[in-house]
Amino acid sequence: MYLYMNIVQYSHIQLVFAVVVTVLLSLSGCNHAVQNSFNGEVRYIASFDTLQTLLGNKLPYIKSFYFYGCEVYYPYLLLSLAKQDSLLAVYDLETKEFIGNYFSIGGGPDDFRSFVITNQSKSSILTVNDIYNKKLKMICLPKTFNNKQVVYEKILAYEGVHEMVFSVDSMWWMKSVLDGEITYTCSESGFPPKMLYKESIGRMDLDNMLVLSDAIKPDGGKIVSLSGILDQIDILSLHTEEKNFSVTTSQELVTIQQLQDNNYRNVREYFLAVPRCNDSYIMALHVCPDTNQKSLYVIDWNGKGVANYLIDEDIVDFCVDWDRELIYGITESEEVYEYNF
Repeated sequence: MYLYMNIVQYSHIQLVFAVVVTVLLSLSGCNHAVQNSFNGEVRYIASFDTLQTLLGNKLPYIKSFYFYGCEVYYPYLLLSLAKQDSLLAVYDLETKEFIGNYFSIGGGPDDFRSFVITNQSKSSILTVNDIYNKKLKMICLPKTFNNKQVVYEKILAYEGVHEMVFSVDSMWWMKSVLDGEITYTCSESGFPPKMLYKESIGRMDLDNMLVLSDAIKPDGGKIVSLSGILDQIDILSLHTEEKNFSVTTSQELVTIQQLQDNNYRNVREYFLAVPRCNDSYIMALHVCPDTNQKSLYVIDWNGKGVANYLIDEDIVDFCVDWDRELIYGITESEEVYEYNF
């Protein structure tokens, strides 16, 4: 009532200005919050601090042979293999040499029944979630490559089958899909489960989400999650009182409920691959469906738009060497490019 009584006293110009401001605030704030599927508020990025096209340097010594994903543990570049007996092809980025193919699917003592890389740390310890064996296997890469056999730093067993298991010190966060909810459950009872989405998630939703990937902040405080079709980066707070929030450059967010109602017709894919992060920043591979322009969005953990790096090459996955400020991207035609950022 107080606001209304003051508005009627404005001049015509002042009234128009007040209405415009009110509409803009409504469009940029409340409308987003109402439409968000993620269990948090929305933070809109109008522009990034840096907009730059990165020039790719093709690595000619890497030969294409059915690889589709990448990880970097300097000086090792690991390429995920398909249609082969081994799981990873390993290259030395300093000597520019092929080291060999490693790790295999099977029932042997050094074999894996499943192979999901879960950590993005600066160390030379590769943590793999062997989902079907219910084990986190921490592999010492230098010793493994030097000895030509798998050398484990540690193997940890857990209960239940989980899509993803993140280990930070002695605490674990386990991602599961159960009873229509995607939740992260902590190994310590003092932390309640964290639910990802507001709407109920069914088999059809999971089949159509295209990309549903995540990474944990190295200090263990937050998880960043991507769904390729929602055009947003979701930040889930794990054990602090900070708010959950989504980051987007889109003026209109689609919800899971709307996709369900539309039977997932005309779905667009906005994000590809796994988000990469350190304790300061998150990097995510974004694609514009109208132009197919690939970009690497960089935001901080508070949702600020730090950089938008445009990529000319049609990359489908990437990894980051944060210390050396290098990005490695792979294309559908199995080429590897290096970028300075």
